[in-house]
Amino acid sequence: DHPHAHEDQYGEISHVTTSSGYIGLRLTGERVDTSANLIGWWPVDDLTLDWSDDPDRWTSCNLRRDQVFDLVRPGERIGGLTADVAALLGLPGGLPIVATAHDKAVEALGSGALASGVGLVSLGTYIAAMTHGARHVPDAESFWTFPASLPGHHLYECWGVRRGMWSISWFRDEFGAAAIADADAADVSMEDLLNAEAAQVPVGSDGLLTVHDWAAPPQAPFRKGALIGFDGRHTRAHVYRSMLEGIALRLKTHMDPMAVELDQPFTELIVSGGGANSDVMMQILADVHGVPATRNRLRSSAAIGSAVNAGMYAGIWSSPADATTVLVQRDDTFEPVPEHTTLYALLAEIEASIHEHLDPVTQALAELDAEQPETGSR
Repeated sequence: DHPHAHEDQYGEISHVTTSSGYIGLRLTGERVDTSANLIGWWPVDDLTLDWSDDPDRWTSCNLRRDQVFDLVRPGERIGGLTADVAALLGLPGGLPIVATAHDKAVEALGSGALASGVGLVSLGTYIAAMTHGARHVPDAESFWTFPASLPGHHLYECWGVRRGMWSISWFRDEFGAAAIADADAADVSMEDLLNAEAAQVPVGSDGLLTVHDWAAPPQAPFRKGALIGFDGRHTRAHVYRSMLEGIALRLKTHMDPMAVELDQPFTELIVSGGGANSDVMMQILADVHGVPATRNRLRSSAAIGSAVNAGMYAGIWSSPADATTVLVQRDDTFEPVPEHTTLYALLAEIEASIHEHLDPVTQALAELDAEQPETGSR
């Protein structure tokens, strides 16, 4: 079904909630949700962390107050575990269920990326870049202001890289047959092999630039990914490194305007997600952004952020700083190499202007493609 397939039934709906609200209802029987998972289309006051008292907001959302759940803040109690669910899970009845926040907010909290000037880069299928702050900036031009997992704070998130690490998996799966054979012969994983090969490729991949538009943005649906600058020197290692560099360059294109608008330059990056396992990727991020890039021992930090919220409720810690001091353990820090940063700054200028040159080409290709008959591969 398309998203509006059941519009004629909307009038019969008694309640509208988020996934967290629904899960909380099933666990506790209470119609209570976290205020920090209501992003975008909701009549919420981001300053009070409660429902808006503006009737026009409710009208614009086609909602009434009696159709939505009550709200609590991160670190507050949603309700107690029902007897039925407790028996099913083998847990005590009435066990407190504590509110947290949306995925990126708990990830930022659990990574320890709370200080001013610290950016969090989350290397997932969608690569996100964000930073914490106390100032509410509702009308920013280069980023969105979302609820943080700490009441009274906000999470600023700029555009990321759609299908970011997905594109790396795509390259591995579609073009990696020879690399698999070589990795097996060397008794290493293919990822380790590709990273070792990429480490031997010069910074800038000998002029090979990857443009990360594997998933086009909504304002330019015709865009396509591109690799530009091939010549006889280039190997699979060049392509792989270029794809990693392209991710870091695209992030810089989005993160720099956010830093300018916030009047807060980035002084450090914390990198989370599976891509943080790559030493090459970590060094590229440090070099492109010109600041140290650090990964934590636990690469995925959302669970830690949730534990901080629960621990604050339980009185285990007196402050988020106390909690992250105990739970967040730094692993490796990669320092930028100045001459690499200088070269990447020049490449970043090229990457930032690439669409004015590529858009006419990809738009013409998209129009031509649309005229072709459908095939099973499309």
